[in-house]
Amino acid sequence: MLSCSDWIQIGILVVLVINLIFFWIQYYKTQLLNKPLCAVKQLNVEPAIQPKNVIGDGKINPDANNVIKISAVIKNYGKYQARKASIEWEMIALNRNSRDEQWKAGSIVKKSTVLTDITILPDQEFEQWLIFILKKDLDKFIWGYEKAVNINVNIKFLNMNENTETYKCVYQITKIAMGEEYYLYEVSLVKSWSES
Repeated sequence: MLSCSDWIQIGILVVLVINLIFFWIQYYKTQLLNKPLCAVKQLNVEPAIQPKNVIGDGKINPDANNVIKISAVIKNYGKYQARKASIEWEMIALNRNSRDEQWKAGSIVKKSTVLTDITILPDQEFEQWLIFILKKDLDKFIWGYEKAVNINVNIKFLNMNENTETYKCVYQITKIAMGEEYYLYEVSLVKSWSES
C-alpha cells in the first residue's frame, strides 16, 4: 500500500508530465503559427507617371520616358519573431507558341538581389520595389497575349531553428488591353513553394 509521501511524489510527477506535455503543445502551435514565415503576398505593376509627362487634357506624352514600377508586397506571417531576409528576383521574357499555346522562356531580362538584411516584424507586411523599368522597354517584352514576362522572386530568411529557408514564387505579367495611351497589365501568380 502506498504511503502519503508516495502519493505526493506521484502527484508531483504527474504535474511535471502534464507541464511537459503542455510545453510541447505550445511549442508545436508556435511552430505552426510561424509557417510560412515570409512570403510574397502579391506583385504589383503600376505606371509611375510623372506630372511633367502628362500633356493637355490629361493625355500622356508619348515621347516621355514613363516608368513602370514593379513591386512585391512582402509579409511575415509569423506571430512572434521578426525575420531578417533578402530578396532575389529575375525577370524572364516569354513567347507563346501559336501551335501549342505553350509559353517558351526567352532571355533573362533582369536579375538582381534587391535588398539584403531587411527586418520584417511579426505579422507585418510592406511593399518593396523590385524594379523601375521604362514603359517602352516593358512594352517590348509584353504585347497582348503573344508575349509575357515571368518574375521569379526568392525570399531567403532564417526560420525558428536558425536554418535558412527560401520562399519562392513565380508571377506572370501579360498585357490585356492596349490603346494609343491606355493599357492594362494582368499579374497572376503561377506557383509558389518553400524550400529548406
